[in-house]
Amino acid sequence: MENTHNLRFEFVGMLFALTIGQVAIECGDIAMKDLIGWQYLYIYAHLLLATVIIATSWVGWQTSHSFGNTRLIHSNFSSQFIILLVDIFLVICYFIIVRGAEEYYKEPAWSQANPDGKNQTLWTVVIFVTYFLWDALTKLWIPFYRATTDDQHNIKYVKETRVDFDTFWRRARYTLICLALAFFAYFAMSGESSENKIVCLDLYLIFVFVLFRGLKELGTLEDYKKSKYTLAESDISKATHQLMKEHNPVYPITIVRKESKYQRRIWIFIGIPSIIIAICTFCYFW
Repeated sequence: MENTHNLRFEFVGMLFALTIGQVAIECGDIAMKDLIGWQYLYIYAHLLLATVIIATSWVGWQTSHSFGNTRLIHSNFSSQFIILLVDIFLVICYFIIVRGAEEYYKEPAWSQANPDGKNQTLWTVVIFVTYFLWDALTKLWIPFYRATTDDQHNIKYVKETRVDFDTFWRRARYTLICLALAFFAYFAMSGESSENKIVCLDLYLIFVFVLFRGLKELGTLEDYKKSKYTLAESDISKATHQLMKEHNPVYPITIVRKESKYQRRIWIFIGIPSIIIAICTFCYFW
């Protein structure tokens, strides 16, 4: 996907840069206040959460091949402009989570004995609700051109829109899973607690976002597993062609992704984050 000429990507990319820059500012403030030590680990965990959210979101957004995410904006009165507004709102949510770290260390509030996790849990819920909306806007309604003929038998193409619920649901269901985990954190883990519990909460949320990206990657891998692609003789280098010549290949060659590689990625992207989420939940309530 080529995004270099898409002004939407340049504009939102700048907002991502400003948001991650705010993380650096918060880190600088912490260093200037000399808040160094294990007793301030919950502040570092909050900033790590913000960093993971921003970094994974930027990569996922840049690499998305959803039809609605690749089209240019030609008017303020278009679906692409609405998608732009959703992108901006998401980055603002990330910025709010970053600024939430100040509640832990600014004078005199940073010395409070019972910090809470309302900032990160509430806005995590908002983020996943917005992700679900983003999936709907970019995957549910797909425009296409239908060929028709007029009375003179001239071919014309009429632009129409179809609802691609299958593609939407294969992606959106993973968003709903992570939204449920975010709701659990908001209702069960966002009240006043100790610094150690805040660390467990932030780690829980970090791996919810990692799990979310892993599930999205799983959706991509499922598509690859189902799909096949071919290589013509002209697509293969001369050296490779000479090595394959003894096997008498018949072109085009059909390429299928290896099942073992697919299974390993499932474990990495889903198994490990799920285990860590369970451990963090146990530690929080222990």
